[in-house]
Amino acid sequence: LDHNNEKYQLDKLLVNAGGNNYQDYIDQALWSEVLETVIEAYRILINTRDTYKPGCPIVTHTYDYIYPRDKGSRVLGVFSNGPWVYPAMIAKGIVDQVTQREIIKIMLHDFKVELMKLQLPDNNFYVVDTQKTLNEHPNWGNSVAEWDDEIHPGDDGFKRIMYEKIGPKIKQLL
Repeated sequence: LDHNNEKYQLDKLLVNAGGNNYQDYIDQALWSEVLETVIEAYRILINTRDTYKPGCPIVTHTYDYIYPRDKGSRVLGVFSNGPWVYPAMIAKGIVDQVTQREIIKIMLHDFKVELMKLQLPDNNFYVVDTQKTLNEHPNWGNSVAEWDDEIHPGDDGFKRIMYEKIGPKIKQLL
């Protein structure tokens, strides 16, 4: 995925549609193109593995549903990066936090559906569904339990994802 390609930036994918049909907030044609580009990167990963280390398992995950908010990541207490989703939503005039999250849930679900299509019985590519692992919060501020920043789980969240979902899959493969 060409992260420098402006047309792939989140604010280009969003449309302020208004209302509760959250699908309408996403430029579907552009989203399909971006999603195909991301999935192609996974195909390249699988093909590269097949070339250099055939049979080596690849384990990936689907990302839990994030909480858009004005909070980037911090490393050693110093601002590092982000936020990523929240500014794009605000730039498009999408200010309702539930609407913001529902739009991202649709996009992450679409990603999961496409990623799981790559998982075949004989290709040693495993997708662990980590969506809906962490606790739901109907309302949130800048601090959300189990989340470090806008899109990354904190220590407790990562532990849950590892112990409940990814770890068992890796143990099964060993």
